[in-house]
Amino acid sequence: MFPKSNSVVPPQPGTPIPYICQECGEHFSKKKGLLRKPVKCPKCGSIKCISPVRW
Repeated sequence: MFPKSNSVVPPQPGTPIPYICQECGEHFSKKKGLLRKPVKCPKCGSIKCISPVRW
């Protein structure tokens, strides 16, 4: 296995995660919730939002 110093820990619920809307280009943050629900853009309301951060 990998040494502990190289381990990757996913974000805990309540941690702000950056998102980018693919429709309007808006950059925003949303806190990670317990359930996986689609993220809506606060500007245009689209659910086509991606997070540039990968865990």
